Amino acid sequence: MNFVEGYKILYVPWRTIGRSDTVFLSLNPGAPPDGAELCTVSDERGNSYEVEQAVTASPITAQFLALAALLGLRPGDILTGTVARFRSPRWRDLTLVQRRAAPDLGKEFWRQVFAARTPRRVIACCPEAAKIATDLLQARPELTIRSGWGDTSLYRYRAEAGPIVAQIPHLSTFKLLSRPECLGPLRTLLDLG
Repeated sequence: MNFVEGYKILYVPWRTIGRSDTVFLSLNPGAPPDGAELCTVSDERGNSYEVEQAVTASPITAQFLALAALLGLRPGDILTGTVARFRSPRWRDLTLVQRRAAPDLGKEFWRQVFAARTPRRVIACCPEAAKIATDLLQARPELTIRSGWGDTSLYRYRAEAGPIVAQIPHLSTFKLLSRPECLGPLRTLLDLG
């Protein structure tokens, strides 16, 4: 497959598996901050977004931290990871073969994680992550609402057993949590009341 940029699937300590009922899934790890470990499975220091916030240039960091605050959770309490573990500066930088293979590997990993503890809520930060989560949890469409910004929509799926999968656009690009008009729709999407 020739993935040469490194890999990372969990942005939290390995022990978070089976302990958290909230999962945040993004597509794949992008360019790492200076001094980051390029080839690691999990971040044993804590939640990477919190630990690396002073050295990263990625806008998703501030967005994730704002999402954690909206949920009323500490970043370390959210099982945070990717569906495609291989790093790339942008998703489109991977070849078509790589873009097809990487999520399949991730799906097998997340199948085992969800078997250890069925999450109450999965927040999928891209369509690929939502597809994997909805497939694994057998969740069906429940709600489509406008995000409050442009033509962007938010999608909620619900599994028969109760968990929800909330699909939001990628936070690096859309930065919904920096837009006050998007907070109400996000609360509705996430069943926050």
